[in-house]
This record gives sequence, structure tokens and C-alpha cells, in this order.
Amino acid sequence: MLKLLLNFIFFLLCVSSVTAQSIDNNFTLKEVNSKKIFCGKTTNKTSLVNCLIKTLKKSDERLRQIENLSLKEIQKYPYYEDNYQKDDHDLEKIGWFKSGFESSRKSWIVFRNADCNSISDFQKINNRKTGRLRCLVQLTNERIEKLYLLYLISSEEKETLSVSTHINPHPCDNTVTGNTLDIVNCESQKLKRAEKQLTKLLKKIKSRIARNNFTLLIKAQKFWVEFRDADGNAAGIYESGGGTARGPFALAIKTGVTENRIAQLSRIYLKK
Repeated sequence: MLKLLLNFIFFLLCVSSVTAQSIDNNFTLKEVNSKKIFCGKTTNKTSLVNCLIKTLKKSDERLRQIENLSLKEIQKYPYYEDNYQKDDHDLEKIGWFKSGFESSRKSWIVFRNADCNSISDFQKINNRKTGRLRCLVQLTNERIEKLYLLYLISSEEKETLSVSTHINPHPCDNTVTGNTLDIVNCESQKLKRAEKQLTKLLKKIKSRIARNNFTLLIKAQKFWVEFRDADGNAAGIYESGGGTARGPFALAIKTGVTENRIAQLSRIYLKK
């Protein structure tokens, strides 16, 4: 289980360069990326809004498809036995997985809407509606990709990714004893450092943007924290099979999401 945990943490650092693999016959990550359409060539405002609305509808449909596939994958537990007869304890764990996934899904929708309200208001695009729609499309496509990487990517693809990507080892791989408690402590410290960086960044943003913009951002941040924690906990339960390793898995995911949030806010609000 420890080896699985370390491989998963290593994988989290590699996902940005993942290659496309089939999810379900005609659905691939490559297709998801190729359909990230933002109607940039449309000049007429009415046509642009209509294009973005249609694009968002298609993205939402693909998201629902990915969510359904993810839930199907979750219900295969235990994943190592094709003809395994599930007992009551297995069914209870599947219930945990489904409940966690549903909580993550709901909190993400709330966060997405609040974040796009904040971003479109800050950017002061001529037509704020188009800015919000573009944001919704982008975040939805990013969510599709993340769900694929968390729940649907094959073990063979993970292995290929780990071999083909050259990065430094995760610092929590080098814990003194290598037991679960040591990894939990290490991952907890990493998350705390990331959260301190995020707090520092928010203070910097506050000094540079209008008060109403910062109020909307803080509102979005509140929903983001709820989503991050729900998403990390759900994926942690799934990856660990509901075992004791779910804590380290969840912490690693939360740290990664926090680091991504720092990069996103810096890019949007500080132009970095």
C-alpha cells in the first residue's frame, strides 16, 4: 500500500503532460482538449454569446458523461478482483465513495459559478456576460480533464507517464521510516506551506485591486476551500480503497489543488 501511495503522489506531479488514452470508445482526453472552443473568431456580440452558450452546453454534457463514467468506475470496488463477490463492508465503502464524489461535484459547481463572477467582474470585459461564459467553459473543460486523470486513467498510462516525465522525486518519498504516519506529517507540512503562500498572495492581491473585486474574490475563495477539501477527501477515499492511506492521498491532492490555485490567481490578478 505504501508503494501505491508513493506512486500516486509521484503521478500527481506528472499529470500536466499526460498523453491521450481512450475513456469510452469515442471519448478521449485528446478529444476534450481539441474541443476547448472559445468562439474567438466570432466578432458579432450576439453571435459570440450564442456560440459561448452552445459551447458551455456541450462542455456540461461532456462533464456529465465523465462524471457518470467516474461513478461507474467507483462502483467496481474492489478493483483488483473481476469476479469478486462484494460483502456488506465493500458496499459500505462504495457508499462512501459515491457520497464523497457527489459532495465534490456539488461544491465544484458552486465554486465555478462564484469564481467566474469574480473573474469577469475584475477583468472588466466590454461585455461581462461573454467574459463569464468564457470562464465557465474553461473551468468546465479543466474539470473534465481532472476527473479523467483522477478516476479514469489506466494504470498502464500512469506507468508510461511516470517513465516519460523527468522530475525531481516528491519530498515525501524520502521520509525517515516511510510509514503512513510519516507521510501524513510530511504531506500536512507541505499543505500548510502552500496555504501560507496562498494567504500571502491574497494579501498582495487585496492591495492592488478594487474593494468590490476583492470581496467577490474572497467569496469565491470560500467556495474554493469547500470544493478543494471535498474533492481531496473523495479522491483520497477512492485511491486508498477506503483504507488508512486515504489521509495521505487526500493531503497530496489538496496540496496540488492549492498550488494550482496560487498559480491561477497570480496569473489573473497579478498578471504573472
